[in-house]
Amino acid sequence: MPKTKKPTSERGFDILGVPHLDQYPGAWAIYEPHMALLRSVTGWPDLAVHADAASKKALHGSGEHDDEPGYVIEDGVAVITLHDVMTKFSSSLSAFQGTVVMRRQIRQAVADRKVNSIMLHVDSPGGSVKGVDDLANEVAKARAEKPVVAYLDDLCASGAYYVASQGTRVVCNASAIVGSPMTACHLLTGICDVITVDFFP
Repeated sequence: MPKTKKPTSERGFDILGVPHLDQYPGAWAIYEPHMALLRSVTGWPDLAVHADAASKKALHGSGEHDDEPGYVIEDGVAVITLHDVMTKFSSSLSAFQGTVVMRRQIRQAVADRKVNSIMLHVDSPGGSVKGVDDLANEVAKARAEKPVVAYLDDLCASGAYYVASQGTRVVCNASAIVGSPMTACHLLTGICDVITVDFFP
C-alpha cells in the first residue's frame, strides 16, 4: 500500500505520487455551466496528466514556495489575479495558481511598503470549496490594513464571488456575470444542487 505524506495547512496529500490529489473529491462551489464543461473536457482528473504536470513542476518550480510576490504594482496598486477554476493548489485543470499561493500574495502585498491598495482582478466561475474560506478570510483581514477593490471581469460566481465580496469595494464591467449561485457540485458524479441563485447586472 503506498504511503502518503502527512498534510499541513498549506500542503495536501501526495497520493500515488500525484501531489494534492485530495483537493478534487468533495464539494465544489462553481457556476454550474462551467462544471458541466469541466467534466465534458476532463471527466474525472486523469492521474497520468497530473503525474506529468507534477514532474514538470519538480523541474521548473511550482510557484507555491517562490519568494517572488506574484503581483505587479501600478501606481501603488498591487494587482493580484483570481482567474479560471479555483483549486487549493495549482492544478493541470486550470491556470489558477491556487488559493494557498494567492493568500501568500495578499499577505505580501499588505506588508509591502510600496503598495497603498490592492486590486483583485477576478474572472472565475468558482471551483473547489477547499481553501476558499481561508482565502476569503485573508481578503477580509487585508481590507483592515489597506483598501481592497475587487474588479470583476466577465465572470465572478460562486466561490469566486464569496472571495471578492470580502473586499472593501466590488466593481464589475457592464457585461459581467456576477453573483453567488451557491451551487454545490461533485466533480466525480457531476451532481449539482442549486441552493439559491442571486445574479444581478
